[in-house]
Formats: sequence, structure tokens, C-alpha cells
Amino acid sequence: IAPSPTGYLHIGQLYQGVVHRMLADKTNGIFYCRLEDTDGKREVKNAGQIAYDMLCAYNLKPDEGYRGDNLEEIGDYGPYVQSKRVEIYRAFAHELVKKGRAFPCFCEVTSGKEEILKRREEELENSDDLEVKDPCRDLTLNEIKEKLNAGKSFALRLKSIGDKDKTYKFIDAIKGEKEVRENTKDDVLIKSNGIPVYAFAHIVDDLLMGTTTVVRGQEWYQSLPVHIELAQAFGYKPFKYAHTPNICVIDEETGNKRKISKRKDPFADVRFFFKNGYPTTAIVEYLLNLLNSDFENWRKQNPDLSYQEFPFSMKKIGVTNPMFDFVKL
Repeated sequence: IAPSPTGYLHIGQLYQGVVHRMLADKTNGIFYCRLEDTDGKREVKNAGQIAYDMLCAYNLKPDEGYRGDNLEEIGDYGPYVQSKRVEIYRAFAHELVKKGRAFPCFCEVTSGKEEILKRREEELENSDDLEVKDPCRDLTLNEIKEKLNAGKSFALRLKSIGDKDKTYKFIDAIKGEKEVRENTKDDVLIKSNGIPVYAFAHIVDDLLMGTTTVVRGQEWYQSLPVHIELAQAFGYKPFKYAHTPNICVIDEETGNKRKISKRKDPFADVRFFFKNGYPTTAIVEYLLNLLNSDFENWRKQNPDLSYQEFPFSMKKIGVTNPMFDFVKL
């Protein structure tokens, strides 16, 4: 599990934490925690500590990795805080450049986030395929040297070799077999400030930390092709991925189903339940029931057993987004 210290631990991440814990326990695996703190501008003081404390409070204590700001890490694959791994990312970036699979991009960022998202949406509406080739990918070595000598800053981008007309089969641990289109985007790997983006950092970290299965929200599913291409660029087989469905609620204003919102829903912060006296085991068991719908009947038949003895299965996780129901909770 990889919380980002940009705010509180979200109920959706606790939901994924239940998957991590149960999966590790059922497979004699290791559940570990990594702090993904590369977004310094949005970092909230003590957020990493709070995230770790909440995992422990809900009996989802990781076996290894980051243990808050005051305790030493456990495990042989540290540091488990990304801001302390910058030199490692640079070494891997250097390897991609040597292989001809990454290049410096000197383009100035002139668009704000909203403009970028709007342009991306328009491109997707005009075509099912989004092929983004950066103009700097074709710069000659002499042109690159000239820009570097002139002191121009640059970001590092992946030099994609994907074909937009080709697809391949991929098995998601939750979604099952899927047909995925090859990546064709020259995605940013390292920003001009030297800090890696999620796509690059998590690939490097998961390769070095011996990760076998990556459990994350389904919003990352669209990014899967570039993550697979990156792993292959390093000469590794892609990891197993499990993309969990999102927990939803009915919006009081529109009456429509939507994801739980940090802005609208106070219970998005897992401390809400803790502060309001909900038994932590009840929360975990409710989330477990959203993941494996047969848990409810199992609990009725086994009222005295720990939920940890429940025969949890990734194959029983549905692909539709479950509803968070306070009455049932």
C-alpha cells in the first residue's frame, strides 16, 4: 500500500488495504507500505504518520516498509520513502537513455492543468486512440547538446515504441482477461525538477522491492499500457495487477451514483469512523463484504470466528462499483 502524504487516508485506500492484508495472509505473502511523497507542493504535515496510524488502528498493519515518521523502517528493500530514493530513479533513468528508450524534452509547459485535461478530453472525443508523440523525441544529439549548453531545463520522457493498431491480452487479477491497446504516448518519467512521476517511480520501486501483485484503484487501469511498456523497457515481465472497483454513494443533489468525494463526504476520511465510535472491526468487515459478497452469509454461519479466517478470493471481487450504505453498516 502506498499512501501519499497529501491528505488523510481515504476510505477507498482502506478498502484496498483490506485486499492487501487478506491477499498477503492467504498466499503467505508480505504486505508492505511505501510512502509516495514526490508531490512536495501538496504535502500535508504528518499525513504519512496519520495514514500509517490509521492502517494500524484498523488492524491492517503492514508487515514491512514505512512505519510512520518516528519508527525505523522494517525490511531489506528500503528506503521505503520515495523522496529518499531519487538517486535510484536517476540511475534507472540513465539506463533507459542508454537504451534509447528515453529522451530529454525541452518544451515549456504553457498550459494549466484544466487546459491540459480539456485538450485531452477533446482528443479522446475525436478518436478512440490517443497517440502523443513529443516533438523533442527527434532532436539530434548535437541539438540536445546545444540546448543543454544553453542551460535549458528539461523533463525526461519515455520514447514509446508501441503501435496504436496492435493489442495484446492481459489478465487482471480482478477484471480477468482483457484486450489492451499498446501504449503510444511519450509519457513524462522525470519532471524538470528531477522528481519522478508515479508511473516511473512505482515501476522502479516494485521491481527492486520484489513486488508480485500491485493492488490499486481502477482509475489507474487506463494507464496500464504505459506501465507495462516501462517494465518491458527495463527487460522485466509486468507485475500482476489487480484494479479494485470504486466505492460509490448516491449524490444527494443529483440523485446519481458517484465516487466517494473528499470534498463532499466527511466519511471519506477514515478518521471519521474512528472519532465517531464505530468499531474498527465492523468497518473492516463491511468493506470485506463489499469485496466478497458471500462474506455476509459466512459471518452468519460463523459468528465466533475472526474475519481473517474467511476464505477471501480475488476472483470473487465484482467489477461493478459497490455502494456504501450507512444503514447496512
